[in-house]
Amino acid sequence: MQRLFSPTSKLAFALRPAIPALTIGTLLAAGTGVMALSALWCVIQLIAGYHSFWLAGALIFWILSALLSGSASWINHNAEAQFSGRLKRDVAAHLVRLPPSTLAKYKGEKLKRLMVDDIASLHHMIAHLPSELATFLIVPAITIGLLILSAGPVSLLALIPGLVAALFYLVVVPRLAAKQGEARVNVMGNITAAVDDYSRGAPVFRIYGDQTGAIADYQKATKHFIEEIIERVSKVSTSVAVATSLLQAVCTFAIVYAIGYEWPPEKLAAALFFSLAIVTPALKLGHGLDYLATGRAAAQRLTDFLEQSRVPVGSGNIELNTPMQLTLTDVVPSLSTNSKTVPINYQFRSGKVTAVTGLSGVGKSTLLRLLAGMEPLNAGDIRLAGIALNEMGEASINRAIMLLPQSAGLLATSIADNLALTAPDATDEDYLVALHCAQLDKFLTTHASTLSGGEIQRVNLARVFLSPARVILLDEPTSALDSETAFNVLTALSHHAKTNHKTIVMVTHDLTLSELADDKLTLKHHHIEGEGQ
Repeated sequence: MQRLFSPTSKLAFALRPAIPALTIGTLLAAGTGVMALSALWCVIQLIAGYHSFWLAGALIFWILSALLSGSASWINHNAEAQFSGRLKRDVAAHLVRLPPSTLAKYKGEKLKRLMVDDIASLHHMIAHLPSELATFLIVPAITIGLLILSAGPVSLLALIPGLVAALFYLVVVPRLAAKQGEARVNVMGNITAAVDDYSRGAPVFRIYGDQTGAIADYQKATKHFIEEIIERVSKVSTSVAVATSLLQAVCTFAIVYAIGYEWPPEKLAAALFFSLAIVTPALKLGHGLDYLATGRAAAQRLTDFLEQSRVPVGSGNIELNTPMQLTLTDVVPSLSTNSKTVPINYQFRSGKVTAVTGLSGVGKSTLLRLLAGMEPLNAGDIRLAGIALNEMGEASINRAIMLLPQSAGLLATSIADNLALTAPDATDEDYLVALHCAQLDKFLTTHASTLSGGEIQRVNLARVFLSPARVILLDEPTSALDSETAFNVLTALSHHAKTNHKTIVMVTHDLTLSELADDKLTLKHHHIEGEGQ
């Protein structure tokens, strides 16, 4: 926990503004317990000798206890909600600046768990921690003092069941639960995978005419799940039930009566009330420990995520109304620092289309991500219009550079809505012209789900003709197109680059197409050959 909430951690930074409110909430929660104890003290005095003063005091203290409890809960949850909001913004801001190579680790369920489940777990831990501290530390310490004062040290024997159960919750149950926890996660993962496979049965297994594999996997996973639940009930839940039974009032009553059956009524009442005031809250100990355990695990995952290195970004600005030369100096197009690739020294010319070719794995796609500012540079320098890319602000990079990755998909909506993501202020006529340049003749109202792979690729290419970015980076933009359509698209791109002073960099495996580009950059593991400037 020291690393998770150290002064330099992102979690501590997000939590710091909420600490004063959480401190007040803790004091109010402690005050709730003190008021409840004061009410019990008044009841004990009432037993010793009736007086309306003690009755009124008990009622007043109980009312104050309820008011303080509500106030503490509101303050704690409000402070935690602000913390959760800051943490969600920090996670989202960190997420968008992670390089794709790191972002690939956080997909699907893992990302959902991080953004939703883990933040919610941390919410429960922090929101309930002040009241848990008051319940299990502050109030018991005061109560023990009152118990000794009113009934003598021998009355502490009534706390033995609670002590035994507390030790059981703190030592035995966590060890049993830890053994079962990993198996439970694996089983649930298998069930989720089997359900996903089965849900894809219609489109996938229709091709092969066989669904027995998915059904068999699902049945096997569910059977394993049931067996694991039975094992957990027999080991963990049964043990918890035994511990809980020790905390019931009957155990405390038995001990108190055994040691104090000859005591005066007020002393016996004090021993009963104050011992129960300590033992009864311990019934929530397991619940509180669950909050703490899940919150700590969530904090660990969130801390690990927030410590992932981001792509560096500066605050420099750049105007879009001038042609932009893109210059590489000693750039290594690889994420590995020990790559044998010779550093690149090259200048992509404005108004030209440059084809980047090379063997698979040489770093072509990585080079595009480096040029887009999406990956950190291991070595070298990239400058756009004379400004270092890592010194430019994120908004400036996004305005100046557009990256169209390989196999980019579309949103499940119309073609017009997809194009509006790039040019929201463009007219329908502008969209139709862009589609024509991309060699696609479709109605703007056509739904993306009805398009083929090649048509999806051409809708994305239409975005190139709508984008205000001065630098366009394309990764295999014609891989799903026939040779004639690919030729026409490249012709349109060359015209677009020349007419609008765009710098277009295109990664392609099509050597015939690369020969038609204005310039060509060939990446090799041992040497670089550049044609053009």
